[in-house]
Amino acid sequence: MVANNNPTLISASDLPTGLSLNTCTGIITGAPTLAGTFPVTIGASNEFGSNNIALTIVVKEKQVINFGHISTKYIDDSDFEAGAIASSGLTVTYISSDTTVAKIIDNRIRIVGIGNVTITASQTGNTTYNPASAVSQTFTVLSTLKIKYQDGDGNTSNNQIKPYLTLVNESTKAIPLHEITIRYWFTPENYTGINTFIDYSPIGNDNVKMTYVSLQKPRNGALGYIEYSFLSSAGDINANATSGVIQSRLANADWSLLNETDDYSWLDAPSSVFQNKITAYRNGKLIWGTEPSEATFLRKINVYADSKTVANYNTISTFMSINNDGNIQLDYKDIKVRYWFTKEGNTNLNAFFLIILS
Repeated sequence: MVANNNPTLISASDLPTGLSLNTCTGIITGAPTLAGTFPVTIGASNEFGSNNIALTIVVKEKQVINFGHISTKYIDDSDFEAGAIASSGLTVTYISSDTTVAKIIDNRIRIVGIGNVTITASQTGNTTYNPASAVSQTFTVLSTLKIKYQDGDGNTSNNQIKPYLTLVNESTKAIPLHEITIRYWFTPENYTGINTFIDYSPIGNDNVKMTYVSLQKPRNGALGYIEYSFLSSAGDINANATSGVIQSRLANADWSLLNETDDYSWLDAPSSVFQNKITAYRNGKLIWGTEPSEATFLRKINVYADSKTVANYNTISTFMSINNDGNIQLDYKDIKVRYWFTKEGNTNLNAFFLIILS
């Protein structure tokens, strides 16, 4: 306490237990032992008189957070309660150190990726309780399912792509195959459509379905993907087991050439290896791999010409090839190509075309 006019005596009434006043200096010291609200009267006096003031001392209670260990989780686990409890009974809130692994949704933990993450619990207090010291717990998120890949033919520039896929269940529980979908991301080189084939599957060829999905927005290394899905009759992948090698194949509808080296999911893999650029989902949730990032729209056409004109002849003969080297599908009716030349004489010209689409 500070008073002017040099008081010779300072007093206090009803101080909280644990606090004491130095009557000469006016300094209050100590630590209160009870929480609550305490009306206190402070007085100061000297030879000329005295004066009192009333004040209220609020002593808040201490609180602590009890936050137990979080066990290892799997990528397709449901949202769960973190389980931290404040001794005050007040609500505990959480922060995730890595929101690519776990997010806090409605004060519950939602697993969104694979890796290590630290969850920090805190309680900011109220009019009765002081803030609690934050407490953290770190845990690991594992994938239940991984994808192994083999390039089935080792030829990157023929008219077929042969992804050989193996589903690996590394969890301790069986996984129903009908809950799983897989995406193989690639660039089809043209837009004639994609034909798909299951050449062999240990779980039954008819139990595996392949569908081509064209992307509305291009991605790096992908203009679409093949989605693999499974019928209920495919059964389960048992704990710590595999599906066996599923030998699949895809081709352009017109059997034109495919270049695999620019495909996101392709890998030079003559034998089976884990490939995280092939993505897997369980009930629509990504559980394995990384999807390709979105690409900037690129509209680019290149025209290649090969002159077949014979010298001193009355015909101009040119072979032209039009390449869509961008990442946006183009309609032929929207494309015009101009061949510029000088016309000799005044007679009309005839034009002849042989068009080969590839």
